[in-house]
Amino acid sequence: MFSGETGAGKTLILNAIRFGLGEATNKEQIYRMEDTPHVQISFAIPPELQQNGDAFPYSEPEWICERYLNPSGKNRTKINGVMIPIKEYKRMLRQLISIHGQHDTSHLFSRKNQLLLFDRFFGKEFSEHLAYIHKHRSKYLQCKEQLLSWEQSEKERRNEIDFLQYQIQEIDQAGLKSNEEEELIREREMLSNSQRIIEALSNIEQHFSEVTRQGLSIEQNFHRCIQLLSGIAEFTPGLKLSLESLQTCSSIVKDLLHDWKKEREEIENNYDLQKLDQIVSRLDLIQNLKRKYGSSIADILSMRIKLDHKLKELEQTQSNREQLKIQVATLERDLSFHAQQLSHKRMQFKGKFEEEVKTELANLGMDKIQFEVALDVEHRDSISSLVIDHQYVFLHEQGIDSLTFLISTNPGQALLPLAKIASGGELSRIMLAIQSMLGKADQTPSLIFDEIDTGIGGQIAHQLGEKLRSLAKHHQVICITHLPQIAAKAHLHFYISKSSTDTQTYIHLNQLDEKERITEISRMIGGNDTSEIAHLHAIEMLNKGKHE
Repeated sequence: MFSGETGAGKTLILNAIRFGLGEATNKEQIYRMEDTPHVQISFAIPPELQQNGDAFPYSEPEWICERYLNPSGKNRTKINGVMIPIKEYKRMLRQLISIHGQHDTSHLFSRKNQLLLFDRFFGKEFSEHLAYIHKHRSKYLQCKEQLLSWEQSEKERRNEIDFLQYQIQEIDQAGLKSNEEEELIREREMLSNSQRIIEALSNIEQHFSEVTRQGLSIEQNFHRCIQLLSGIAEFTPGLKLSLESLQTCSSIVKDLLHDWKKEREEIENNYDLQKLDQIVSRLDLIQNLKRKYGSSIADILSMRIKLDHKLKELEQTQSNREQLKIQVATLERDLSFHAQQLSHKRMQFKGKFEEEVKTELANLGMDKIQFEVALDVEHRDSISSLVIDHQYVFLHEQGIDSLTFLISTNPGQALLPLAKIASGGELSRIMLAIQSMLGKADQTPSLIFDEIDTGIGGQIAHQLGEKLRSLAKHHQVICITHLPQIAAKAHLHFYISKSSTDTQTYIHLNQLDEKERITEISRMIGGNDTSEIAHLHAIEMLNKGKHE
């Protein structure tokens, strides 16, 4: 229990705790930013949370949690000396402590938070269904988004598959061979020049067969000259050498004439204009494929391999799409089952919740209040919706239900959503009633209540103190209060005070002994000018608080 004069620094201590838990903090709340603000909080970890710890540092029975903030605004957060990301740090500490204050009641206006409070109260009753939804909802949305994306681009994908199949078929039908183009070019050149070759060879043959003035052909002249030289070659070495050379030339000419004649006849026999047309058409086909797929036949065949690989990928995507459809259908079926089971259980247990809240409120002086829980579902066609009974039902992180707390604070007044209530005092007591209920079921070890007693007093304050003391049987309860009825029921009482020098301000937190507690509660009853009556009343309140 914390108490102290107005402005003594109670808010500063609470802000330091919030900072230490990783909450966002205004720079105005941090003094001496040239230093690095640092808060350290130590927690004794309950055994059930130790079992949930993955590994060091979470597996330790004590967590020393630290947060530093650099002047640049960068956080450093540690648990047992190990650096922890701020998001993870906050998540882990939320299991250990929660803060409730007079300025924290606005969260009750949120239907989402109302549903969270409702679910927390019943804990294990809903845990199986909530756990499944929390685990699989994001996967369901991810798969649906991917499937929707595929369906939207299905026409383009089908067109691409068709075009790839056409390209592959076009290359395959050509039946290309590696060195085919070079061979075709050579054959085309030969066929294209066949007439020229035949004409030239014929002219050569004609020249050799023409008759000279002596009435002999070139070949006959060779023969005649050889006969003449044969008769005289034996007389000189030079004539003998000339004869041999002439005989060689004659033989060469005969061979040449034979080869030319054979080549001419072969070309004449093979000359085929239709074949030339076929070769030209074939080369045109290859040139057309080169324009589309590469600068050579080797490039075209390489492109064919790439096209086939891409086609297989697209066809695999088609197969994956069918598998994804099955996965989406399975997730939707199972999510629908758990969401409907959760909805049925909420409807089943809502009466118990309503009675518990009304009982708690009656104990806080609001016995005329009417309180109901309204459950509904939102029918909306969206990526996050399930199809249940042929209708689209929106699925959020807590299921398909939308929950609203309905309140009537005066007889004859219609039930209205909690946000319509104007009285801050009524709202604080409703919040305390719900928190008191949750305290019995909540697993959070530490609870902080910051001046939730604003606007109440007398017997209601006494009942509020009893509620807080009852919560302390199962939790560590830290309360900041101005009411003596509440302070008297605390197991431990701390006094907050402030002192300052010309350059520094100090906040002091002192645990009060029995005598000091009487003095402080007397001040809370009668102000600084305490009387003997206030003193006696403080003793009475303390004695009564010890036996409750």
